[in-house]
Amino acid sequence: MKYSRSVAFMPLCIVLALVAISQPAVAADVAFGTFTDSTCTTHTTGNPSFKVASGDCKTSVVLGSNYRVVINSASSLTYQLGCDATCTTCTQTTTVAPGVCVDAGSSHYVTAHPLKYTSITVDSGTTCSTTSAVTVNSGACTANPMGGYMNIMDLGMGNVWFNMNCNVFCDQCKNLGSAVAGSCGPLEIGFGSFHINGSAALTASVTLIGMAVALLSAFTILG
Repeated sequence: MKYSRSVAFMPLCIVLALVAISQPAVAADVAFGTFTDSTCTTHTTGNPSFKVASGDCKTSVVLGSNYRVVINSASSLTYQLGCDATCTTCTQTTTVAPGVCVDAGSSHYVTAHPLKYTSITVDSGTTCSTTSAVTVNSGACTANPMGGYMNIMDLGMGNVWFNMNCNVFCDQCKNLGSAVAGSCGPLEIGFGSFHINGSAALTASVTLIGMAVALLSAFTILG
């Protein structure tokens, strides 16, 4: 009888395990950008926004020092600015919500957003009528059929940062900006729009939960 009780609990355990595995992971990276205005609207010329791992100590040529951004939660980021080579000592530590513009001194401003791990379809051409379309992963440096490389980042809530006409490393770009997904606007080499697709994590979650339900049904029938 003990054996049958353990077997009876197996479907429930399987369901709980699969559902737990399918929960979306907390973002491990941020989209980090430098700006010339206190509203973080105008990107620093030539200096693209970057995908930065939470907690990594990075060097900024624009800021002239090292910095670190830590994701505390979906609604809280900590910026450490003016840091030494290991980000052990920093002149400024600020904790704010994602997207809040932080004064970094010397007429520079920074902000960051937890990066969304989605795929983005980029439609671009000489007008808003599509002549070229390519799907890229959010935060990845990818070849652009219109020329050069690009790095498009999903910030959430239908907003993206775009870095276009970049070098192969996407650390120098001629066309930087922000856009609302689905709206067509001017790019340096034409016009374009960005369409955010479903994330791989969401697809995996739905698949795993579906498997759990199927297994539960099978055990119910066999029982």
